[in-house]
Amino acid sequence: MSGTSLKNYEFERYLLENVKLFDEVLRELDEPPLFENQNFTVAENFDLTPDYSVNYLIMESTNKTKNSLPIRILFEGNNLRIDIDGVPEIFQWAAKHIEEDRNSVVELIRNLFTGFISIETRNSSKFVQIFDAGGFFVQQLSYNNLFHILTGLYLFRYKNYRRLYLPLFSKKK
Repeated sequence: MSGTSLKNYEFERYLLENVKLFDEVLRELDEPPLFENQNFTVAENFDLTPDYSVNYLIMESTNKTKNSLPIRILFEGNNLRIDIDGVPEIFQWAAKHIEEDRNSVVELIRNLFTGFISIETRNSSKFVQIFDAGGFFVQQLSYNNLFHILTGLYLFRYKNYRRLYLPLFSKKK
């Protein structure tokens, strides 16, 4: 689906409301809106059917530079999910949560686009640290796989590593 023009599809209103969160940040950065931005594309394994109104969409960053964060955005009905660096469901919001705290969702998107992201893998856990465009720490999360959560044990499937991702976009003054 790479290179698919999304202008030819009809999207449900609630999905477009979540797209506006991204467009707001992209507009601040003097970047084209999400559906027109060359840094994002429809996920290759996602099939859009032109005959139906679209209520589910998966978009991914194109990662033109190897040091930019791999981002996967899932518009699931009126819910929003953002996966980074292959970590599923690391950020997700129901419509109610977006409505109640829209500003914090927009701020997270802004930091993902313009900040520095450190991801450290230890055993089967991933630790994510988010820094804003100025390099100041703003958020930390950890992601443990289900086996570890249920048993308290680690499967040694992953090598330990730490990676720092550079901003995808420059924050305008």
